[in-house]
Amino acid sequence: MFNYFDWRGTDPGISLSTTNLAGVVTFDPSALGEGFYNLTVQVTDDQLPGQVFAARYLVHIKSGEVARDSDLDGIPDLYDAMNSVDEQHMIPTLIVSLDPEIVPSQSSSGEFLAQSEVSTKIVLGEVARKRGKRLNITQDDVVQVHGQPDGNYNYPTGLFDFEIRTANAGDTATVVLPLKEALPSGARYRKFMSGTWKDFVINDKNKVYSAPGRRGFCPAPNDVAYQVGLTRGHYCVQLTIEDGGANDADGSANGTIVDPSGVATSINFVPTFGVTNHPLINKSFSAGGGEKTVMEFTIDSDSSDVVMDSISLATSPAVNATNISRVNLYYDANMNGVFEVSEKVTGLIFSNDLRIDLSTPLGLVSGRNRFKITFDVQ
Repeated sequence: MFNYFDWRGTDPGISLSTTNLAGVVTFDPSALGEGFYNLTVQVTDDQLPGQVFAARYLVHIKSGEVARDSDLDGIPDLYDAMNSVDEQHMIPTLIVSLDPEIVPSQSSSGEFLAQSEVSTKIVLGEVARKRGKRLNITQDDVVQVHGQPDGNYNYPTGLFDFEIRTANAGDTATVVLPLKEALPSGARYRKFMSGTWKDFVINDKNKVYSAPGRRGFCPAPNDVAYQVGLTRGHYCVQLTIEDGGANDADGSANGTIVDPSGVATSINFVPTFGVTNHPLINKSFSAGGGEKTVMEFTIDSDSSDVVMDSISLATSPAVNATNISRVNLYYDANMNGVFEVSEKVTGLIFSNDLRIDLSTPLGLVSGRNRFKITFDVQ
């Protein structure tokens, strides 16, 4: 068996010297200026043709100081944050503090902690390291490092800059990110990829969830509290990202998923919505005391800032209303797919051209809103 080690991806300022031990190299840190340096190696095995294994190590050079690395993983404790090992002492789980005033290795409150799955490890990304910050960064930090603002979007909850080390190249990883502020209306998740800003790509291996949580505290990765999409008022975001997939900034299935990213809102955000009329399968509505269903429709909104204060109805051709006493509007408020008597919004005397003004404006949810209109028939 023969292994080949390729270190050419290492920062060019580091001069590596080989040793008599396979895969072991040395370098003189005194020849380097202060800063962060990447040591990158790709390994091939003649018994595994076509497969490439990669690893990247972060080195922090600082004059007059020796950086402690208590878990001997090649990442200084300052940037490795808190490491905990599961009960079987198998794979370390890394948790990184987002809040500048909390010292990760000494935090006992557990507030604002980003966490990845037990089989993975999360460390600070390039921008966070270069800007001397923790995992939570700003758009200005990205501009200072990469020179590229996201001109059409704001990031009201800040940005995150992390790298996730997966157990195997090509794996998916799940990470939970606690927000400093609750999710706003019209939120979307965006990433900085290959010099440009893009929406987070959602597919079978890349997903975005949110959970209510509370400020500073979030459920663990893959908890049942997480719901698909970004819901206004939630304090927790969960991402599932594929190594080497559409949301991995390094574009390679190499065991490392690269960020940065964040919750964004359009600077000129205008809510959009669409109305869809649905065919009636059954016109009876036993829950309403003998009312007849005449219409069911949905309103799909991309924002929870949309409110309904009135609705206009017109019949064509005109209906003989001698046996129709009232028109009723129902809203599936609990979104269980079943209209209930308690979900009646209002009722008015019938006319062929009717405007229903709601005494209290009805706030729509971001997503699908279901309505039913019935007639009271004499």
